[in-house]
Amino acid sequence: MAQEWEIKIKKIFREQNRAADFLATEALKYPLGMRTILNPTTKLLDILSEDKQGIRRMRKIWKK
Repeated sequence: MAQEWEIKIKKIFREQNRAADFLATEALKYPLGMRTILNPTTKLLDILSEDKQGIRRMRKIWKK
């Protein structure tokens, strides 16, 4: 802990990291605790592939 630290905080919009957004949404389906994904779903694998390629999707914003 006696080392010099440099910390950078950067906002990443959900459209830029859909895998994290997908996993956060999926986590709400389970009780609190650690969960290991041994066999990712096809949907998650597709999202990871798109994230890796830098493919982005537009977010729909609904106005009332």
